[in-house]
Amino acid sequence: MGIVDKGVDNIFEILFSKDKTRLYLLFLVIVGFIIRVIAALNLDVHADDVGHAIYAIGFLDSGKLEIYHQSASLWHLVTDIFYTIFGITQFGSRFAAVLFGTFTIIIIFLLTYEFFRDKRISLIAALLATLSPFLIKNTLAEQDIMTMFFVLSGIYLFILGFKENKTKLIAYSGILIGLGIMTKLYVFFFIPGIYIYATYLTKKNTGEIINKNLIKKLLLFTLLAFIFFLPAVIHNYLLYQDKGILDFQFTRVFGLGEERAAKFYSWDAGWGAKADFKGFFLGNSIQLPWSTWPSSIWALTFILYNDPLVFILGFFGLILLFNRNREYVIFFLSFVFIPFFYLASIILLSKHYIFLLVFLIPSAAFSLDLIFKKIKGAVKVKYIVIALFLFYIIFLGFKIPHTHNHFYVESAIGELMDFKEKNIEDYSLVVADGRIYRGTFTWALNDKYYLESNYLSEILNNQDKLPGEVVDIPVYYIECVVDDCGWGTIKDQPEFNKTMEDITSFFKLKSIEVKTIKNKDNSKYYFPFFKQNKGEDYYRIYKTTFRLKSTTLDFAYSTHKLWLYPVGYDEKISPIYDNYNKYQFLHKFARLIQYMAITLIIISIISLLVILVKRE
Repeated sequence: MGIVDKGVDNIFEILFSKDKTRLYLLFLVIVGFIIRVIAALNLDVHADDVGHAIYAIGFLDSGKLEIYHQSASLWHLVTDIFYTIFGITQFGSRFAAVLFGTFTIIIIFLLTYEFFRDKRISLIAALLATLSPFLIKNTLAEQDIMTMFFVLSGIYLFILGFKENKTKLIAYSGILIGLGIMTKLYVFFFIPGIYIYATYLTKKNTGEIINKNLIKKLLLFTLLAFIFFLPAVIHNYLLYQDKGILDFQFTRVFGLGEERAAKFYSWDAGWGAKADFKGFFLGNSIQLPWSTWPSSIWALTFILYNDPLVFILGFFGLILLFNRNREYVIFFLSFVFIPFFYLASIILLSKHYIFLLVFLIPSAAFSLDLIFKKIKGAVKVKYIVIALFLFYIIFLGFKIPHTHNHFYVESAIGELMDFKEKNIEDYSLVVADGRIYRGTFTWALNDKYYLESNYLSEILNNQDKLPGEVVDIPVYYIECVVDDCGWGTIKDQPEFNKTMEDITSFFKLKSIEVKTIKNKDNSKYYFPFFKQNKGEDYYRIYKTTFRLKSTTLDFAYSTHKLWLYPVGYDEKISPIYDNYNKYQFLHKFARLIQYMAITLIIISIISLLVILVKRE
């Protein structure tokens, strides 16, 4: 009862304390969670997040140590666990972003307070994190939100441990950064920031640039962080021993087995990608063939367009802080410059720049606090906060470049998945128009017997070669009404488009139309809390019944593959190219690290809440 009593006491302290800081923060966390749930349900999907959502299916039981192009596994492990709780749904695939995005609000509050020692500035920072459209619109089946939670938590605990000379906090920091590495490899680019900032603190406190105490702390931190990179190292070692190849990222960096690996990876857009450092500064970057802008400026627009308030106030705050609180400026530069320099030189995907926004939020909060102080008496602060809230709620309704849209209306694929769950029988055959992007219908129909329309003539013409009895099978056909549902290339394939139109005409004659799903009008603004009109007809679903051999469904199942892996890692569908003997000691050791990482995630969230309650 002691633990329960203590927990109840803490709750009452939050609710009834004269200092309402924690109560306000709790309110922001609840609001942030609700907004992210809405985003998870409504935001559209693109190629990357459907790919990750599919690769998470069955990942935990597969025994795999990584996904071929990530050299990491933690997000897929965690999301597969969420699938067992929420089902293999849009929400289940995005719950990691909902959960860790919500807890990021708390860590931004704590980190801001560590530098400014001001509860109001810290609450403003938490408010900005709660409502930031850029953070909200990255509530996707992607690793970046979860990654930044571990990065921020690790950095915060390292600073805390360094200042208070607590080795256990330094150790915990290394573990959190390690969990980040196990989620997304670019976390490596934040580790030099730890070294730089620790050196700065050592010089500030002792007058020495380096000493034994610093070296011990950094060695402990680095060793613990590296442990969680071992599954990727072990996977590549065993894979190279068995097949003479490495995964995608290791091949790009080390070049070993490159010729043999090309048959697996050369189709990937990142194959052979090189950093363009000249283009970062001077423009005409190979990463920006459509623009003469320096890639650094283009990368900044990801934040400018999607959260102009944080962008403008954040950089303005950094200028002011140079004389008032230079420590935060040094902190900002230590952790932002290296990842920004490298990423903006080689890859321009907006999701990778969440780190820039979260490091700008504390300085933006500082600027806003100054504004509040300047207008104190003229306008009450609470009205400004309400206006800020309304601004963000309205801003979320606009179509903004570089992010998924729209927030206030469900995506077409979301409606398709809803229809499938409620209406398509388990032992039905679902035929997908080939003009629908393969990753989209693979994700939407992952638990059904689906078949790309290209295979239709094959199964109809070869029924006599299939075993089994002839039975009545419900058949659904999903048409791409707009002729291109995600590929972006159908206009250049008139013969293929004609073939798909012929198949659609075939089903129109033999079927009844059961559902039409409209897409979002991406040129339109959607106003919150009002009935939303959708865009044009996007998917049309037809239903009929075919007399087919019962094993037709088995044939359909045998086609369930996306890129290099069969759906659910079922080797009955196809062999898995990067499998090797999983009964070796090294593989078992790496699996132990994976299970340890899952446990540590739970501990990290609990510890964060304990720190919040205990710290003054």
